[in-house]
Amino acid sequence: ATTTLGVPAGARTVPGCSAPTKAPAYGVTGGYLLYVALPDHGGKARLAEAIGVSDISIRNGFVVLHTAAAGIAEKLCRHHAANTPPADEAKDAAAADHSAARPAGDKDNKGNGGIAALYTKAQALAGQQVFTHICATCHGKDLQGKSGPQIAGAAFLKKAKLLGWSVGNLRSLVVSTMPRSTPGSLKPQQYADVLAYLLAVNCYPAGHNKFPTKTTAALKHTALKPPPNIKPDNGDLGTCAFHPEQKAGLGTSG
Repeated sequence: ATTTLGVPAGARTVPGCSAPTKAPAYGVTGGYLLYVALPDHGGKARLAEAIGVSDISIRNGFVVLHTAAAGIAEKLCRHHAANTPPADEAKDAAAADHSAARPAGDKDNKGNGGIAALYTKAQALAGQQVFTHICATCHGKDLQGKSGPQIAGAAFLKKAKLLGWSVGNLRSLVVSTMPRSTPGSLKPQQYADVLAYLLAVNCYPAGHNKFPTKTTAALKHTALKPPPNIKPDNGDLGTCAFHPEQKAGLGTSG
């Protein structure tokens, strides 16, 4: 809820490192929701789910609700400023990235639904072990959320689709902010394995290529949304079952 996935669909988002100039607005930076700005003269706005307000301030005619992510705002904004190129450079970089070729063989490594297969079954199994020992405490064994947010299933993927997220966006958020108590503390391969497991439970198909330890063009160009032509094993949650003796992330074609 304190990430951009917690922002209501269609809501106005503004840079979270700058003071609000409009309201209602949702201040986001680095994938995090840092504040919700509301007008101080009436009206209403829908809040993100369980944003965990840390404090409230009144600034320039706005009531600003600072979320639980505000504690790392300084770090996020410092990182954002250091890694944001001038406008022309950013435009050129985006154009170059859009035209970048996918890794060799990726376009032919399609799973069910005709989408790129970004991980292997063995890797998802390794990721399940990491998730069980490190992530399940907050996100739940079924990935439906506890103290942390839901990260699998129809509702999660629908919200990700509305926000235009890619698998690359998901990787960036997980690698830079998880585990919650010690962000960035896992080994690169552990992060890759966990992300493979998340894709499996979200019904993305397994293939022959391992989920990479670095962002690739394939991750950036693979939308995070309900995989087409895949019937989830759990129709209520919209997730696919994954056990050692079962096929990872294949669901049922149909």
